[in-house]
Amino acid sequence: MDVVVILEEPDFFTLVVIKEELEKLINYKVDVVNFRELFRESFKTNILKDAIFV
Repeated sequence: MDVVVILEEPDFFTLVVIKEELEKLINYKVDVVNFRELFRESFKTNILKDAIFV
């Protein structure tokens, strides 16, 4: 499962904590990426098209 997060002050530690907590919660492998770190605009557009905001 891919999870995209938007953090005001992103850092690697926070992303790792989010990943580990989600994996424990749903018992499934999770990849977490910060939305602002995605470089290609077309990739951002595709993510937003399919996104489920929580």
